[in-house]
Amino acid sequence: MNVVDTKLLGKLEMARGSLGKKVARAAATGGGRTYKGARPWGFYSVVGVLSILGIVGIIYSRSEMIQKAVNATSTSTIPASAQPIQGVNWKEAIGFDICGKFEPNLPASPNATTIGITANGLGLITISPKSKAEEGKNATLGYFVSHYPGLSLTSSSITYPGVGTYKNGVACSGSKTPSYVQVVSFSSILDKKGSVIANPTSLKLVNSGLITVGFVPKGTQISQPPSASQLEVATPPSSTTTVPSLSTSPSTLPINNTSTSATISSPNSSVASVTTTTSKTGSTSTTSSNSSKG
Repeated sequence: MNVVDTKLLGKLEMARGSLGKKVARAAATGGGRTYKGARPWGFYSVVGVLSILGIVGIIYSRSEMIQKAVNATSTSTIPASAQPIQGVNWKEAIGFDICGKFEPNLPASPNATTIGITANGLGLITISPKSKAEEGKNATLGYFVSHYPGLSLTSSSITYPGVGTYKNGVACSGSKTPSYVQVVSFSSILDKKGSVIANPTSLKLVNSGLITVGFVPKGTQISQPPSASQLEVATPPSSTTTVPSLSTSPSTLPINNTSTSATISSPNSSVASVTTTTSKTGSTSTTSSNSSKG
């Protein structure tokens, strides 16, 4: 082997050693089959924190939006003095006791498309404001009266459409005792006594309340208007549960592949029968019973 070959081999050995060091360095920093280099924990931590903050921000933002939507559709956060507001649909019963006799219910308001406080024709005042002028303290008996054609009411007189005008101190027909305008407000159908209202036009309308406008002698006991029953139908208590009533016609109730047909007759009927059919196992059995009174 000459000198040239010796030098060439030396250079190859040096190159091989340099390449080996590079490979080893690459393996130490993650370039090898086994990853033993230092992981970028700082970067991972930043990404993790930002992800958590993003999730929290989304949840908080969603909660805020939901709460705003609830507040916009609920009157629970609105002071009583500011109610009713646009969007509600209240009902309050009203009746007119003229000379000891309740007059027929006011016909439905002809201007219900433009006015939010109107008569529904069933003895109820519908309180559903259409503007700020009908909200809060503006929703009064006086507002309702002033927007119903032919109806007039003050503390000293009353005009009922199609009936006439009555003034304090004047006796009703067939009586020598003078009568007076008296307005009584009942907070609910459970309130049987009510409160006498000195200034009827300023009486604020409420949900599920009742009003009786009377022209009667002093000391007369004024009762709730007959439309109180309509108020129960229009605004049923939230705790009321509707239970289906028994029908005199047959009904079939399927339960787990088992059908039961029951015929229940009226109390005066002499026969009652019950038929049960079971098809759970593919077989059918029928049982019937008859009973007679007496």
